[in-house]
Amino acid sequence: MTSRANRKGAYEIPIDPKIADLFRGALRNLRLELRTHTVGKVKTYNPANQTAIIEVEILQVFKDLGTLPTALDPAPLQVQPAIKLFDIPVYFPRTSSGYVEFPVNPGDTGELHIQDRTLQKWLDIGIATDPLTSFTHALADSVFHPGLVFDKSSVKRPTDMTATVLDGTALVKIGANATEFGTLALSLQNYLVKLFGAAGVVPTDGGAAFKSNLVSLVAGGPGILPPTPPIGGLAVTSPVGAAAKKALVE
Repeated sequence: MTSRANRKGAYEIPIDPKIADLFRGALRNLRLELRTHTVGKVKTYNPANQTAIIEVEILQVFKDLGTLPTALDPAPLQVQPAIKLFDIPVYFPRTSSGYVEFPVNPGDTGELHIQDRTLQKWLDIGIATDPLTSFTHALADSVFHPGLVFDKSSVKRPTDMTATVLDGTALVKIGANATEFGTLALSLQNYLVKLFGAAGVVPTDGGAAFKSNLVSLVAGGPGILPPTPPIGGLAVTSPVGAAAKKALVE
């Protein structure tokens, strides 16, 4: 087992160790070998198969057995270069009924969840399977969950306690054939302005003329109205069809 050390204190083995010191050191080494979670940073991302090259952000520290201890440095250490992991699956919430995903860019950070046995065969066939290999808690068998950021990251903002926030630096799409929401919203706003403007209001009739005109316009109205904006990527000839007309009448 690799000899590793904490930076100071209780895990240093004395020159003349007692058996309790040896057990404590062995237990420390075992804990360091048992990988469960750590922080990672994206180096590259493959959107086609949703895998990434991830750099492990928490570095390994080894006892430097080649350097003599001194009064200033009684336990010399070597900080190892960052480990790179290849073909790591990137997690997004997903079921057979729907999913949420977002762009993943180099430099994005998150949490690596290390599996207790290898994932490879399960990823290949998707059913209960014998892992075949004897590896346990190996960094290579990680799943990357994007989203964990450091405290001063520009991405980290105070939580809005009054609303659910959905934000994106480029587009926010809703639906598999989604239309860019900003364009859709502006198109819908312009449509409604023209629709209500054309409906007309007759004073003192309690809104009867406005309601009647509105239903007629929705049903196919004059050519001055723009076509209904697409919803979910599909062209819709009437805003919401019969249901809309029924609601307007009632």
